[in-house]
Order: sequence, then structure tokens, then C-alpha cells
Amino acid sequence: MRFFIGVLLILVACAGCGRSTEPTGHEPIHVSFLDNESVLDSTAKFLKHSGCNEDGVFSFVKAVKAYNSTPLQVDLSGFPHAVQGVFTFQSVTQLVGALHHKLRDTPHAFEINCYDTVFDLTEGQFKSALKPDDVFGLSLAPALVTNGQWSCFPTATARDAFMWSCPLWYLNASNPFIPKSSANSRMNVIAALYGYYVLPLSTRNTELPHAVLETLRANWERQRITFPTASEVVLCHGVDLTRHAALTLHAGLLFRRERGYTYVEKDSGSGPFVRLDFETERALLPWLASKVDRYDEGPQEFFATFNNTRIVELNVSASSAAVLSQANQPMQPTPR
Repeated sequence: MRFFIGVLLILVACAGCGRSTEPTGHEPIHVSFLDNESVLDSTAKFLKHSGCNEDGVFSFVKAVKAYNSTPLQVDLSGFPHAVQGVFTFQSVTQLVGALHHKLRDTPHAFEINCYDTVFDLTEGQFKSALKPDDVFGLSLAPALVTNGQWSCFPTATARDAFMWSCPLWYLNASNPFIPKSSANSRMNVIAALYGYYVLPLSTRNTELPHAVLETLRANWERQRITFPTASEVVLCHGVDLTRHAALTLHAGLLFRRERGYTYVEKDSGSGPFVRLDFETERALLPWLASKVDRYDEGPQEFFATFNNTRIVELNVSASSAAVLSQANQPMQPTPR
């Protein structure tokens, strides 16, 4: 059986969850696309020092170097002068405003995506106690099958979900950047990261954050997922309350430093790798909000979760665009 959910987008207030409106982001923020050798080297050292697995960091660096082996196709005319590969903006809103297009729309071959990048950097920490063929119950695995249409296939194991969501061409493109010994654990983690979820029919807008987080938690518990403690997995979700449906759209990794935070992501399969450094966690929210769009059809509410503990609403402006960009997805349109 296939569930077609139509056109979907490309992509803490209280102890557990809550609504929040991002601040305007008036604090300095440093950004790098990791295309500077010294920045990449210092980032690799930081990741290892922060508890990331050495094999995972090696695969991450390999993927970054492969991506940056071709010139970065991002218009930097609105950026300040870089100092050793790092751009400094006075606010995250200034940074977002300097981008002439969504990073996911950067012209580049589709390689490793945001979910596998998180897997690399949390390898051995973000994991499941199950094996790929262990049955954990019904799970809806999303896959983009034609332009603007998604097929959500009912699956019962991580292997089934992974193979449905990740077409062969993507596996061939991304496998060189995954630790060879981690093929099985990768299936479990990706099946947990990337999913389509059904909310209770009783869900109302006023209780939406709680309902989304509890739905995610219930699925992760069935998959026996353990989240990392040295970092936080940041996931962006779009919610269409008319369909009582939620879809995970993007993933990144947040590290707490002695003074401030570091956030690392890969923006889709075509977009660049990004490192952000900032002082307060809330400075990240406008950046996450900039990655998704609200259209007349599809998700109207957007949230970011931090591990399985917190959820925050993202303030996403409405858009009148008629054509959706599909580049922020973990795969491209593939006939089935």
C-alpha cells in the first residue's frame, strides 16, 4: 500500500516542548563553508575533541574535500571579507539576507545528504539497539517518486525503510563517505532520522508542539534509539495539520562549547557543508527557519527538535511561489 501525501516542502520554551518565536538574531555569527584547509583541519580536531568517532570524522572530512574539489557555486558578493576562510556577520539575519539563493539550490552534484552527515559525526553514539531486520512495528518511509509527489511506504524494519527512502543511485554516490563497518547501523539511524509521521486525530493547533514531540518520541522508542550526549541532533519538521501529518525535512548537529555553540550541517545533497559559531542557542533558530518555505499547499507549521528532549517552533514566512524546489530532500525524483 502506498500513501500519497501530495506536494510537500523541501525542506525550548518549557522542560519538554513549547512554541517560540525566534529573536531577530542580533549577535555576531561566524560562518564557514569548510573550503579552507586550516578551517577544515581545526574543525576536524574540534569534532574529535567533542567526542565524535575518529572514523566518522575521517569520512566527514573526505566528503567535505570531495564536495569542495569543485569551486563553490555560492554568490558571496554580499559577504564580508573572509579571514582564513571564516565570514563574520553582525547577526544571523544579516547572514541569511546575504544569500542570493537557498543553499540547497547550489549547483553541484548530489552527494552525501544532511542525514548521512549527522550519521557520520554521531557514529557509535546515535544508534539503535535493534538490528536492521528486527521488526519494530509500522513505520512510514518517505520517498520522492515524481516531481512534487511523495510515496510513503509502510515498513516494519529499518532495512525496509532505508531501502525505500534511499534509491540505488544515491547509495552509490554516498557510500564512499560512510565508514565501511557502519552499513548496518546506518540503516537504523537513517530510518529514525528521516520519516513521515501521523499525528493523533485529536491534535489541535494549540497543543501541536507537544503532539509532534510525543509522536516522534514514540517512534524513536519503538526503534530503540539512543541519542548522543556530546552533541544534539537538530531536526527540522514540517507539519500539515489538515492531514495530521509531519515530515522531517533537514538535520544538523549542535555542539556546546565552553563559550557558545558550534553547529555543523550539510545543506541537502547539493548544498555545501556549513559550520556556524555563535554565542546563544537561539541565534540558530532563524538559520533553521530559512531552510524551509511555507506555501499555499503543504506544511504550514515548522518545528526544530533537539535530540528527543526539546521542540521549538520556527518562524517561517509565507511564500507565494508556485513552483517548489525539491533540492533539499535526501534524494532526487526517481521513478519506481
